[in-house]
Amino acid sequence: MRTVRELNREWTAIGDRASRLVASWGLDADAVRGCRSLNDVLARARRQPDAVLGQLLQVGHHRAYRTVLQAVLGGVVRLSLTDPANSATDYVNQLWDELPRYPLRSRPRAIKANMLMDARKHLAADRRLRPTSPLSFDALTPTGPAEPATAAEVLAASKRLLDADAITALRAIYIEGHSSRQAANTLGWTAANVRYHCSRSLRRLRECADLLR
Repeated sequence: MRTVRELNREWTAIGDRASRLVASWGLDADAVRGCRSLNDVLARARRQPDAVLGQLLQVGHHRAYRTVLQAVLGGVVRLSLTDPANSATDYVNQLWDELPRYPLRSRPRAIKANMLMDARKHLAADRRLRPTSPLSFDALTPTGPAEPATAAEVLAASKRLLDADAITALRAIYIEGHSSRQAANTLGWTAANVRYHCSRSLRRLRECADLLR
């Protein structure tokens, strides 16, 4: 829970500040009437979560996103305590990555619950992408060949089937052993984009397994 403690300490330092910043966001008066600090906005978000969180997500400022994160931090702790595979830090990182892309227009209600469940779903998808042992050809096909190939050999043979981005994503996850977030940070992509390329590429390789033998 070190990350959570650090975030709470950071919030203590900034929560009563930024009155001009809050005013500059132009938040809806009904949602944040009388708010003069980030703490005021946070308190209102806890009472009227969808109204306030929806407003903050539209602002696009990193302090607005930080306020959203603080509002869901209790949920992060609860989820991590029931998830043996992922820590609170994993959830915080995943949420921070997803905040700018939350589909507010199609999911304007239950925003807090939606964000937490999305984070859990994407972390679970990340686990499924990462093998527990070095990738072999068997991991890419339903039946596998008579003589399994190494991951490097598979990817070398895949160059005629996959584009450069797909090869890059597979190499980062299956050869270098990164999580989708680590790979995204290295490549300058989003974690969701890494997962997309890997998922699509594995389906393509399974469909064309005979061409790789």
